[in-house]
Amino acid sequence: DEFEEIESPAPTDGGASGQEPSFTPQARRIWESLDTTKQVLVLNTVYCGHCPRLVSMQLQSGRVEKGDLILQGQCLECGGAVARVVEMG
Repeated sequence: DEFEEIESPAPTDGGASGQEPSFTPQARRIWESLDTTKQVLVLNTVYCGHCPRLVSMQLQSGRVEKGDLILQGQCLECGGAVARVVEMG
């Protein structure tokens, strides 16, 4: 199973700032409806254009656009801005 290789989730607490990620209410509902395994997979498979490869992201915010969950954060490798789209339909 592909999920067995993922050891632990990327931090979602805003990192060194200690702040919780900022979610719109709808985005929070969607994010919290995903099981932990899927959350870990999403946060640890983000493409970084600076690195350029799949990396883990420090989650900073989430919103919904056109029914899809848009997560924004920071690459844990280079610190650059990254985003992840979770298609919901």
